[in-house]
Formats: sequence, C-alpha cells, structure tokens
Amino acid sequence: RRPSGLSEALYLFRAHFASSTRALFLKSGRRRIGPDFRGKKKKNMRAAATRASREYQRKKPNQTTTPLFTGVTMGHHSPPLAPARRRCLRGSSFSSGLSSRLFSGRTARGHEADASPRYVVSEEQKKSFAEKGYALLPKFLSEEELKPIEEIYDRFMSREIKVPGKDFCDMSKSFDTAFEDFSIVNCMLPRVYYPPLQGNIYEILAESVAAQLFEGLEMRLDYDQLLNKRPGKQDAVFAWHQDMAYWPPREVTPDTRTVTFSLALDATTKANGCLVFLPGSGLEGELRPHVPIGSSRDDSHAIAVQVSDEEYQEHVQAERGDVTIHDEWVVHGSQGNLTDGNRRTYVVAYRARDTVERERALGFTHSHNTEFSWDAWIDGWDEAKEAALLEKIGQKKGRE
Repeated sequence: RRPSGLSEALYLFRAHFASSTRALFLKSGRRRIGPDFRGKKKKNMRAAATRASREYQRKKPNQTTTPLFTGVTMGHHSPPLAPARRRCLRGSSFSSGLSSRLFSGRTARGHEADASPRYVVSEEQKKSFAEKGYALLPKFLSEEELKPIEEIYDRFMSREIKVPGKDFCDMSKSFDTAFEDFSIVNCMLPRVYYPPLQGNIYEILAESVAAQLFEGLEMRLDYDQLLNKRPGKQDAVFAWHQDMAYWPPREVTPDTRTVTFSLALDATTKANGCLVFLPGSGLEGELRPHVPIGSSRDDSHAIAVQVSDEEYQEHVQAERGDVTIHDEWVVHGSQGNLTDGNRRTYVVAYRARDTVERERALGFTHSHNTEFSWDAWIDGWDEAKEAALLEKIGQKKGRE
C-alpha cells in the first residue's frame, strides 16, 4: 500500500530495493543490513537475515574439522579461529602477559591437511627461557594424545618392555638397588628399546618448540628418559644439579645449546616433588662444582651441587599434559613425593646437531651401560683428556 504523499515512482523504487536486498541476504547468508528501514520492517528483516545465515552455515559444503589438538584443520571453509584463540587463552593462564595469552599454544603450520602440528611459543615464554633458564608450556598434549603415550610408559614401568642393565635403575640410589625398593624409577632411552615410540606427537611438538627457541640452528633429539617418583617416597629427591654436569664439557662439545622437555603425565605439585629452579642461575654458562651422591659414578649415577639458602628458588607446578622446558646451565632439582599417587614424567632433550654428532663420536649415548669415564667430567678437565678425546673423535669420523 502506497503511503499518501509518496510518488508512485519513489514507492516502486523503494519496494523493488527492499525485495532485492532481502533476496541478497537469503542468498549470501550475511548479517549485513541494507537501508535503515524503520520500525517493524527493520526488525523483521534482521530476523530473516539471521535465520538465513544460520541455515546457510548449516548446509554449506566441505566444512570438516579435526579436533583442535591434532594441529590440522581441513576444508577451505573452516579455520576454527575462535575456538583456537579461546584454547590459547586457557592454555597460557599461568602468565599475566597479554602477548603470551594470545600467541601461545597449539596450531598448525598451514592449511594443508598434512600440515605438521606445532606448539607456538609466545614471546614471554621465550624471554623466560632466555633469562631464567626455564618456562612452562601449558596444554602441550591433550588427553587423547596422552593416553597412547601413557600406555607405553606404564609398560616400561611394569617391566613388560625390557630395558637392560643400568638403563633401568633408581635415580636416587645405587645401581644395585632392588626394583621393589626403587624411589625414583629411571628408564633411559625408551625410544631405543621400543622403536614404535619414535616420532610420537610429543616428539613432533618438542621439535617445533626447539626450532622456535633456536632459529636457524638444526636441533636433534639427543636422548629421552622416563621418570617416576613412587607414592610416599620422601627420599625420591633429585639433588640440585646442572644438566651440563652429566654431559661432555664444552671443550669437546663447544655448542652447548639445549632445551630439555619434561611432560607431566601426572600433575606436579610441591607435595609430590615438582621441579624447582634457581632463576637465572645459568646465565653465565659456568659449571658449578658437582660431586657424586654415592661413592663414585659407577656406584650411583646422580650428582649434586651445593646451593646457598639465600638463593631464590621457584617451584614450577604443572597440570597433566603441561610441559616445562629448561636449558643446560640452570640449577634445578626436586623434592620427594609425599602423596599417595605417582609423579610420572617423560623427558626428551634437543641439542645442536654438531653436539649430538660429537657425543656419538665419543661413544657417548646417554646410556648408563656404556663403558665411559664419567669421572672425566667430575674431576675437572685438562689438556691430556682433551687431546685423547679429540683424537678419538677424529678416529671415529675417519672410519665413517
């Protein structure tokens, strides 16, 4: 019905424009509203556009996505930006920094269906790793991703998967301790003794983090390790130490750059012996004097360093599926397990390719079963030791 005072031509133009605009809404599914029709017409048009948009979203083709934590999004219509951002916010709640909350967490390298998953490290986490020597990476693995890893882990701990000699030992006691008396179960090199573990999602994501921390440097997986602090074991203590004290010195491996990952299969707390760090204690890149906790390294693998009561200590508690990372120089340790549950950890360490190759040329594999002079590192370093080891490296490279 044409209102009085409105020319027939203008009335027909407005009617035609309104009809065309609504048809466009129904076709495109967009919420955009055209001319400002007043009152009831405007309200009805918005409702119609909303219904059309929802119907379009429901019916549009090729919208298939995999769960957020596979790291892959498929289908050219469907990058799930909002869910991913919400997940990153929750995943980085440990930090108060805005940049960390928005830009850390799981994502994919690209939109291809076969894109490798990766964990994006925030600038704040990189800063913590560089200045303190450690950082927390929340929500590293989902529950779905943890379960198959956990099944293999438990098969090692029950000794269903056999690990020979000293590579299955108590990290806090002598090598001859009976299995039933273990406090810290230590399983070295599980990926060597059970090859199907190699290339799992944890290793893939850890490699992506190592590449972000050391841009332009080729990092290699150096070793892996399974640890379990058994329930109620007050003596399940990791003494204060620097990881470099366990490895060949920089006279043999000049590039010491390392990132070690500790995956929490159980939530870690002060009560069950979470990791404790001395922030910034490794900035100078100097090795403090260490001594074996037993009579020698042949008696017990673990070593310890003296720490002053005045040095600030920071406990880093983690939820199941979280990961802590630390470098090779930061002083760290942990207390015993006072709870009635296990405190299970899965460790992988990435080092520079040149360093790993030099270690292997020495015959150093991180296995406790190899005939290797551990005390060479503990008793200090001299030119004779350096010459002998460098000659050994040269001879091995010559044979290769």
